[in-house]
Amino acid sequence: MSKSRDKEIIRRLGEQVAEIAHMPIQKEKINLWKNLNSLNMKRPMVLVYSFPWGEAESTEKELEVLSEDKFYREIECQLRRLLFKWNYMRGDMVIEPVFRSPIYIEDSGFGLDYTGAGKEKSHCANLHIIEEGSPKRADQYKPILREWKDIEKIKNPEISINKHKTEEQYERCCELLEPILRVEKCGAQAITFTPMDVLARLWGINQLMLDMVERPDLIHKAMERLVEAYISRLEQLEKLNILSLNNQTPGSITQLMGEAFTDELPGKDYDPSQVKPHNMWGGAAAQILSGVSPTMHEEFSINHERKWLDRFGQTAYGCCEPLHEKVDILKKIKNLRKISMSSWINVDQAVNKVGNKYVFSYKPNPSFLARDSFALQSSRKEIETVLSKANEYGCQVELILRTIITYRSEPRRLSEWVSMAMEMVGADE
Repeated sequence: MSKSRDKEIIRRLGEQVAEIAHMPIQKEKINLWKNLNSLNMKRPMVLVYSFPWGEAESTEKELEVLSEDKFYREIECQLRRLLFKWNYMRGDMVIEPVFRSPIYIEDSGFGLDYTGAGKEKSHCANLHIIEEGSPKRADQYKPILREWKDIEKIKNPEISINKHKTEEQYERCCELLEPILRVEKCGAQAITFTPMDVLARLWGINQLMLDMVERPDLIHKAMERLVEAYISRLEQLEKLNILSLNNQTPGSITQLMGEAFTDELPGKDYDPSQVKPHNMWGGAAAQILSGVSPTMHEEFSINHERKWLDRFGQTAYGCCEPLHEKVDILKKIKNLRKISMSSWINVDQAVNKVGNKYVFSYKPNPSFLARDSFALQSSRKEIETVLSKANEYGCQVELILRTIITYRSEPRRLSEWVSMAMEMVGADE
């Protein structure tokens, strides 16, 4: 297949995206997200976030990539995924007539053959991949930090821009997609920050839990050093002027929550020529501490994480952990706006504590998608309970379906769940 044929395929997909992006419903959705994020919710919002693309791309014809050139294949895949989400799990997702070409950032890491940025390199010194190549793979970590002398191994990352690759990609995207879609360069937006989860991989979970009791000073020192390294990375991103606003872009919030649209950012102290952390959303999570007490969570994690979180204009905390007993310690975080919790919570306690002061980002149990017999009614009962109790306390709610391991290759399961959830939150469509 010729490159001209590849271009034709991608431009046709781009036209479909552009047509959707110019629908009036997009502005309506953006305004609904802004209302929620300003704690003036018109109705709860619904979003499907993470998805098992490996399973889908092996079974769904709509996701078959036809281009031959590697550059075109990557863009075609991105567009096909976006259209697939719109067709089967739309909810309150937003599509804009924009294609974002990345600024390519080179990151030396923490000196441990570990990126610490949410994705592990396949050559990590402490990572053994079980069933490599499988979308359901398991990872096994071999501890590489254990003693005081090991903390010196944590280095500040060295950040640089690959200007040649950035410009080459941008020019090719412009040639390929404009004027169908507006092409914009995009720097760092969703900056993952989960230092305690990273430390667990480097330390070993069992030993980490023991050392929090038996050698607390050592764990504090390790967390302090790790957070310093994260902040060094952030400061370099700022100095290189490659931070990008994340309050105007779908899918750009840091902690896998709902959309980040808000008029409260970038704030009054904003220079359009250089984005700074206080113009952005930040976030953190420590899922590995789900089973520890609020006191220990605050001491070993939040007290260190606040050094990072306080730099941002708005912040979100949590991912898929049960934080219903820890809301009081989260309230000490400056500019906290969203709190995310899994389905493994005491709902009464959670909504009582969150009240109407924060966005309650609730993650429904996704297991109903994986059963032999589609168990939609079990999810309906769960959501009914959450929405009813949240309404009693005036909670600002978003329902974010994620951590989907399998949907049994039946897209209708997703469509039916989204339709049900949208009906339950009072959406017009």
